[in-house]
Amino acid sequence: MPRYNRKQKAIREIKESCKNFDEDLDQKIFDLEELALFDDRDTEIYNDMIDRYSLFIDHNKVEEDIVEDIISYKYLYKGKNAIPKLVTKENKLEFLENIGEDGFLKEIRMSKTSFNKLYNMVKDHAFYQSPATSKQIDVKLQLAIILEQLRSSGNDAAFSRIARRSGVGKGSIRNFILRFFSVMMSMEEDFIFWSLEFEKQTIMKENEKPLGFPNLIGFLDGLYCGNILADCDHNRKIRYLSTGYFGSSRDMRAIIKSSLRTNSERYFSKEQYVLADSRYKATNYVVPVCKKPRNQPMHKSNEKFNVYIAMMHVKIEYAFGILKERFYSLKSIPVQIKSEDDIRLVNSWIQACIILNNFLMDQVDDMMTIRIKSKWEALEFEEMRRLEEE
Repeated sequence: MPRYNRKQKAIREIKESCKNFDEDLDQKIFDLEELALFDDRDTEIYNDMIDRYSLFIDHNKVEEDIVEDIISYKYLYKGKNAIPKLVTKENKLEFLENIGEDGFLKEIRMSKTSFNKLYNMVKDHAFYQSPATSKQIDVKLQLAIILEQLRSSGNDAAFSRIARRSGVGKGSIRNFILRFFSVMMSMEEDFIFWSLEFEKQTIMKENEKPLGFPNLIGFLDGLYCGNILADCDHNRKIRYLSTGYFGSSRDMRAIIKSSLRTNSERYFSKEQYVLADSRYKATNYVVPVCKKPRNQPMHKSNEKFNVYIAMMHVKIEYAFGILKERFYSLKSIPVQIKSEDDIRLVNSWIQACIILNNFLMDQVDDMMTIRIKSKWEALEFEEMRRLEEE
């Protein structure tokens, strides 16, 4: 059975309607004319009815002309968005200016101070500069819309819903996102960078305190089935990020292709290393948990060693937890993978969220950051205590 798109379906339905309407009216007029010939008492009434039916036929001819017009256009619907907007752009900006701090934290997932810092950081970027003939929508409004998109998940993350709540078109939402992601990617090295040697000394001291791991500078894990390879420090701040392993890539395959492996001397010196889980193999700079020998029990010392690694490795797991709590969209990114461009968009989405999260982790006066850090520090403490008691 042939399949039709919406435009073809509309044309077929109108044509069918016109055809049935013509046949029905032709029969009615014929019957009236026959009746008028044999009954001259109401000839005037019959003639008036015939004239009315003829008008309907003329109107139906207009519908046929409409069909021809539809065929001549590329799109079935053209012009403004069919779905009405709930607010105007001006309403949205006014709302953001007047909302209280608690409401702003809930709406944007950061303080007004942090939002203004972010705005001042990006507003003069080349991607936000346009010719006078094509002025962009206010950058503050663009940021607010993007941040609402990033903190939304499920049905709330639909472009159309956010567009209606912001006074812009659905297509504009995607343009805002692509532009913002490009800006964030251009600033990646300012917010995601490997620890310098003097920083490593502090990191190693802090990492050695809990369980005595010497020379430990980070915690390695994969995000989104190994598509993203990341490393964090003792403060759960992402220090290394590598993308491009989309699909079903295993974590070890990701690290083999990453610069951590191909250019390891840039990241590690002397006996420095990172901890990882069982999905990684041991190398000079990666220390994973010990795997159970085939058909043999695991040695008690190795079991204890694995517990210690698990207790420390929760830092990277909770770094991802902080990231997803601030940006709910990461739990289900609203992008259908149909092309390489979609893959790049998903990777950019994750990277932009991590860059933005690192920026916010440095804002010591941001109440949302303070709350999130406090919550996950408490969870980490409880998890370490639970693992130690097992």
